[in-house]
This record gives sequence, structure tokens and C-alpha cells, in this order.
Amino acid sequence: MTHLSLKPWQQSDRIIRTVEMHTGGEPLRIVTDGYPTLEGATILELRVDAAKNHDHIRVALMREPRGHRDMYGAILVPTQRANLGVLFTHNHGYSTMCGHGVIALARYARDIGLGTIDADGVTMVTIDCPCGVVPVRIDPFNQSTFLSVPSYAYVLEQSINVPKYGNVRYDIGFGGTFYAIVNCKEMGLNLRGDNSVDIVHAGMAVKSAVSESVKLLHPESDLAFLYGVIFTDGAESQLESSTGPLRNVTVFAEGEVDRSPCGSG
Repeated sequence: MTHLSLKPWQQSDRIIRTVEMHTGGEPLRIVTDGYPTLEGATILELRVDAAKNHDHIRVALMREPRGHRDMYGAILVPTQRANLGVLFTHNHGYSTMCGHGVIALARYARDIGLGTIDADGVTMVTIDCPCGVVPVRIDPFNQSTFLSVPSYAYVLEQSINVPKYGNVRYDIGFGGTFYAIVNCKEMGLNLRGDNSVDIVHAGMAVKSAVSESVKLLHPESDLAFLYGVIFTDGAESQLESSTGPLRNVTVFAEGEVDRSPCGSG
């Protein structure tokens, strides 16, 4: 339970209740009660109202002292087309899709009795995200899989000059939100040994350069923005990797590092 002060000099009697979860180490703070009623007919319209009129609550929940630079959140909102409706929050605003968040929310939904359970003990839960409805399957051993919205490559094998790093090749993919995808070797990075600060600086440099140069288009204009950068180890399959499992690091929002493998890029 978190007590919010709306301004440093002004006390608030608003009580926000949350449930704290994580997926693979990546946090998810689920707002279950106390958030203002939002205006809008769709999840995207609710997202606009939250950002315009209630963003101080996101700031209070995501940032110090209640949160931290890499905190992530989910505000539960009404929906008629799924078991749960959600707005995803982070250190800089509101995302349109979050794979780790969907997995945690599905487990939360099952724990409070939502979804359907078949004869084999498999639970099916649906999550209404800003990018669309995402179904999640939870087996009896608590292993979760989800079917995201249609994903696609937006551009492939592009090149851009990134200040301090030089010419960098990249792809852009959509998996509920847009990411630039870069081989870490393009930036002189090693995903095993480098300090995360170096990876964040490189990620934000790529994000800035691509955002300024590439116009993203999507039928829903609120989804047409570059959310982050995924650095890969360069191997396209585990057979190509000489160092074991494939590695990637996702830098998103305002320099957040995803502690999970990321499920939307």
C-alpha cells in the first residue's frame, strides 16, 4: 500500500493499493485500487486521459522514493473485451505493450479467480493492452505463454550515423510497440562484460538518432513511436552462438534496462 503526496508541500488523502510482482526479475507494480476513474471509450483513450490528467500518480509510483529508475507498472482499467484491461507505465510515460507485464498480469488474474480453466488444469486469461487483446495460457506448472498482436519487420538492414558511435546498422520491428534492433558489435559493446551504464548510453543514442530520422507509421497513431532499442549478441540462432544461450539487452523509455528478456520486441 502506498500513500501519495500530490506535491511536495501538499498532503493527499488518496490511498493507492498495489500488488508487487516480477517476471524474470523485471518488476511489475499492479495498481489494483485507488486510481481515479478515467475518461474514454477505448484503452488508448484511457491512456491519453491518464497521461494528461493523472500523470503525477505515475511519477509517484514509478520514481524514487517509492520506485526506482527501472520500475515498471500496470494500472488496471475497465474493459468489456478481456479479463483485465491495463495501462503500462514506466519512468517516462506509458507503453503500449509489455510481454513481462502480460505474464505477471495473467498470473495475478488467475490468482484472483479470473479466466477459464480446462479439464487439464490449463488457465486461459485475456489481457486488453493498448496495442490489442493478448491471450495468455498458464499450464498446471505455472509456465506461461502468450500470443501477442501481429508482429512484423518495419525496416531491415538500415544504416544511420549515431553521434560518438559512427555508422550503425539496424532493423526496426513491431511487437505491440516499435523497437530498433542492433547487433551489439555495431556499438563496440559486449553484452556479457560491459557495465549497464554503457549499454544505456548506447541505446539512448541509437533511439535518439533513429527517432529523429525515421517516420514510423501505424493505423493507431498513438502506437507510432520508437519505444526502445534491443541489442543482440549477433547470433540468429542458438546453433550460431559459441557462448551458449542467445543474449539480448533491451533499453527502453528514458534509459530503463529490462531485467527480463523482453516480450514485446
